[in-house]
Amino acid sequence: MKSAVETLGPTRVKLTVEVPFDELKPHFDKAYGALAGQVRIPGFRPGKVPARMIEIIQPAGFEDFFAAMSDMLTSGPPEPEKLLALAERHGLEFGAPPWLADVIKRYDLTPPPGPQ
Repeated sequence: MKSAVETLGPTRVKLTVEVPFDELKPHFDKAYGALAGQVRIPGFRPGKVPARMIEIIQPAGFEDFFAAMSDMLTSGPPEPEKLLALAERHGLEFGAPPWLADVIKRYDLTPPPGPQ
């Protein structure tokens, strides 16, 4: 994992984190599994739709989640409970990646609320 910090001003920084796909793949697989149970495609049993078919036939699978999150963010930072409820409604789970604690410590950041 690569990370970089760019100072934007006296109280603002831009944190860029590059995460290898191998670390993200289990999370994508879990999300696709949740979508596969909701998507109905002729020729496939419910829950058995391959991820690539979901991408091809129903590319908007994650758009509902991101649209709802965007709506939630227009009025400022969302309440953690509402954000967790939104994620649960879409079969997603927020958690702290194993590298987060190192980045927080290395750059003296304030950790986000929620599981650490």
